[in-house]
Amino acid sequence: MWSKNSPLVVNIMHRNLWKIALLSLLFLTACSSEYFDHHARETTDLSLSISSWAFRDTDFFTLPDIRALDRINADIKNAKSRVWIEIYTWTEKSTIATILEAHKRGVDVRVILEGNVYQTPRINDPYFDILKEAGIPVYFADNARYNFTHAKFWLIDDRFCIATGNWSYSTFTKNRDFIFCARDEGVLSDLEEIFSADSKREKPLFADGLDSRLGLSPLNMRSFVESAIGKSRKSLYIYNQTLSDDRLIALLEGKHKQGVDVRVCVGTDMASGALDGITFPLHRLEKPYLHAKLMLIDDSEILVGSMNFTANALDNNREVAIRIGENEKYYSQAKKLFFHECFPD
Repeated sequence: MWSKNSPLVVNIMHRNLWKIALLSLLFLTACSSEYFDHHARETTDLSLSISSWAFRDTDFFTLPDIRALDRINADIKNAKSRVWIEIYTWTEKSTIATILEAHKRGVDVRVILEGNVYQTPRINDPYFDILKEAGIPVYFADNARYNFTHAKFWLIDDRFCIATGNWSYSTFTKNRDFIFCARDEGVLSDLEEIFSADSKREKPLFADGLDSRLGLSPLNMRSFVESAIGKSRKSLYIYNQTLSDDRLIALLEGKHKQGVDVRVCVGTDMASGALDGITFPLHRLEKPYLHAKLMLIDDSEILVGSMNFTANALDNNREVAIRIGENEKYYSQAKKLFFHECFPD
């Protein structure tokens, strides 16, 4: 027997140790490369998420643009599990055909419409009847809990969209409106709860409280908008079809006097009385028709949703809005358009 201390054994052991060390080094290098590649991807993804307040797979549409309608129809055609829609008015023709096809494929389609639309109270009746006849669960809003469902949001599989405009031909071809779409588990869960509660004519319940990026009327919409105005330190640029709420006007006046660059662009069909005596710059946009409800805050945040800046919208209707933070691309896109249309000088 050879002793473990014999020259031959020691030589063999040394050669084997070198092999083991070399194999270990190669293994660790490969693992390290995989580790750092994996974490580099994670870091990149995280930075993209942070830049849009954790929203993923985002889109920001500026209307009128028929491509937004094409995208909605494409998303419905590609839907695998569900399409839930809560919207004030729906008269656009291509979407009803796409929805009926999705229902036939077995997609879970549900719809909530307003049953007493302002000035045209029965405008949703034709599509309500078509959906009901097709066997699609369709509901008129509960006007006992709020004045109107003026909300404009839809859920397609695990993605949500919140809009300022209805599903009408004018929205996509004539009106100034905006749509924000994204994936986010927290926002999606709360929108699911809002829709489910509204379809059952119940009060929505949020186990962990409403996501801080969401505004909901009647619940927190007034404080949601007022706090966004209150936190501004540099600028407030507002697109809104109507601004008549006294408290918001007073807040904007106060910010303007503090040196914040406050500028407001409203629609031409808005009554002038509420804005008599204001000192901040105001423009009435004649074309395109201004239906949007959007606010740009301090070069960093966008607040967009269904609500006009009226007491009824902030306190009494069903309205939904969302804050989009630290997204330079979307902010710059909206700001450039705002100044081009409303304050070109």
